[in-house]
Amino acid sequence: AIRSKPAAHERVIATPITQAEDWLVAAPALFKERPAPQHVSELKDWPCIANSHFNNPCSWQFDHIEQPVQIHSPLQVNDYQLIRNLALAGAGIARLPSYLLGDDLAQQKLVRLLPAAKSTRHELYLVYPPLTPQPAKVRVMIAFLREWFAQPVPNSVKD
Repeated sequence: AIRSKPAAHERVIATPITQAEDWLVAAPALFKERPAPQHVSELKDWPCIANSHFNNPCSWQFDHIEQPVQIHSPLQVNDYQLIRNLALAGAGIARLPSYLLGDDLAQQKLVRLLPAAKSTRHELYLVYPPLTPQPAKVRVMIAFLREWFAQPVPNSVKD
């Protein structure tokens, strides 16, 4: 399993595989009638897609800003893939983990907004049973995931 928290049980191994960071993204079509926001304080003037899984989904915290930014969110869902699909459809600005955005940014289906608006990085863990010797398929999966998460994500920014 891939988890955002260390293993809750001592009978499994939790190996860190990457540090995740959320980025603000949107479909370019969202900015056809007016320019993209230039500061996080402008997010309140745009439709945003909130993750209802979080404690306060309409309050986005960024590292360089003391106070959370309040957003307007006509849509609140708790699934990253659905949030991504809604952003691709032009439903609003989304806050998504950078590792999910590589292809969409490279193909310019989404653009990154406000790159200085950084979220707190959090560790992702690969969790698996402590078998000795470790089966080859588990070793291969661990190696694959480490390599996949180590690939750079395009840093496409809306000008």
